[in-house]
Amino acid sequence: MGLANDVSYATKMRHMRAGIRLNSRINLRVEWKEHRQTLSADGYTVDISPKGCLAIVAQGFPLGQKMVVTNVFNLFLLFAACCYFLLFSRLPAGLRLPVAVYSMFLVSMAAQAMGRSFLLRTSAARFAAIGALLFVLSDGLLALNRFYAPLRLAPLLILVPYYTGQWLIASSTDQPSLPL
Repeated sequence: MGLANDVSYATKMRHMRAGIRLNSRINLRVEWKEHRQTLSADGYTVDISPKGCLAIVAQGFPLGQKMVVTNVFNLFLLFAACCYFLLFSRLPAGLRLPVAVYSMFLVSMAAQAMGRSFLLRTSAARFAAIGALLFVLSDGLLALNRFYAPLRLAPLLILVPYYTGQWLIASSTDQPSLPL
């Protein structure tokens, strides 16, 4: 009887994990209060079962410590959702899905850059994170200018963060440039 249950369990687990799975290694930040001061530590998640993950944080906590787990991606997702819903009624029907997909890629890129910056704490990672934020800002302003309402000084407001962001992202690479 025990063997039948084991085979059934193994089959069930294989079936549950057989579908398409996203990479669950998500950067996160843990915040807690200690002596009336808010402290934080960075970490990431790892898969531990078909239905769950574990947060890995390089910080010792006393037993029973209350904390809040934040996810950088959620902040970017909220920003993208607000922009998208603000623009949705003004977007041509044929652009609604492509804009939604592009927004998800853009938000994922910025969240990864921010998470990498939190984790590595190097100047190169900070350059990439700030560059990604400026790139998202530039694209948001471009969309608002194009589909919502014309912005005063639009070229300046859009292109300065765009080129600054691109320069910071390019400057964040650790590789020396190779000859063509």
